Amino acid sequence: MGFLNSTSELLISTPTFVNANPPKRPDTMATRHGTLEVKNLRDKLGRQSGMYRLARAISDAGAQQLVREVCGPAHQCAKRILWRLDANTPLEHSEASRFNGISGDVPPGEAIPLLCREACNHFVAECRRVAKAEASPS
Repeated sequence: MGFLNSTSELLISTPTFVNANPPKRPDTMATRHGTLEVKNLRDKLGRQSGMYRLARAISDAGAQQLVREVCGPAHQCAKRILWRLDANTPLEHSEASRFNGISGDVPPGEAIPLLCREACNHFVAECRRVAKAEASPS
């Protein structure tokens, strides 16, 4: 494995990485063939322990609203969401759920989309906050 010795070498080699052939990348191929492993939200929350165990109690409505409030390019997240709430509950249509993971004006065939295969730790922490609010008497 080679190493880059200077900033100029990095600048020269960057097009090699940026222009990688997206259709032949393993994650792109797995996505197209439906074999990319994706974890739904309820499974992810079911694995939480300690103070994050409370996140399991978030309602479906609360989780759907949280996707609109936390995910997507409007909230500085540039990933395409692949996960669902559970095996039978897809995400509701929103800017975040429709985002393709390609920022800027790069044509989809030339871009390498960023994929969100499971809810991130920030989302889990927000689930805990919402579940706590939902459980509190108003």
